[in-house]
Amino acid sequence: MSQLLRNIGLAYTDNSGNDGVVRVTRLGQEVLGWRQDGLNNNNVRIIARYAARAIAAAQLHNPTREAKGYVGARVFPFQFIWRAMLALDNRISIPELERAIFVVNDEADLGEAILKIQGYRETGNLDDLGATNANGDDEGVAAWMCWASFGWTLIPKRKAGGDGYYRIPNGWALQIIREVATTRQRHRTFSTDREYVEHLSACAGLPPDLR
Repeated sequence: MSQLLRNIGLAYTDNSGNDGVVRVTRLGQEVLGWRQDGLNNNNVRIIARYAARAIAAAQLHNPTREAKGYVGARVFPFQFIWRAMLALDNRISIPELERAIFVVNDEADLGEAILKIQGYRETGNLDDLGATNANGDDEGVAAWMCWASFGWTLIPKRKAGGDGYYRIPNGWALQIIREVATTRQRHRTFSTDREYVEHLSACAGLPPDLR
């Protein structure tokens, strides 16, 4: 849960004192307020628009414990997933994620990965995608997709017994993803979890709280 909250800019653990203290960002406070008031199909799109901006700025390499090993990677994982889906009929499958998207290291690699997936869809040959990167770990892929969809808000879970694709639904979710995916982020270096997660929260662009 702590990894989830950090990855999408909602909260982080402040270890500057003797005891770690959970700090909730401005975006996290806003999401909490919306949850308390009751999220529904009519108002979830409002907070999802802000959350998408924060998620788009998330970097694979950052100072959090889980991400320190990705030195040299200049990847915005969730934005890259969205951009791949938009270029591929608004859909993507687990093998395509594992073998093509999850192995990219930069912008140029993303373009090549999309071409690989297009070729695979024409031939159906998994070798066109390259070797698997996650050992068939469907749950691991689902976790990344859950983050990329803001808790299955922007992109729903795959349907049991379906064709195996995650799909961006037509309507407001597709509009939000199209808007946010066009923004190109500058890869940055952060010293602490706090600096990084607060940056994600700031990228949400929440309006001033006038209450």
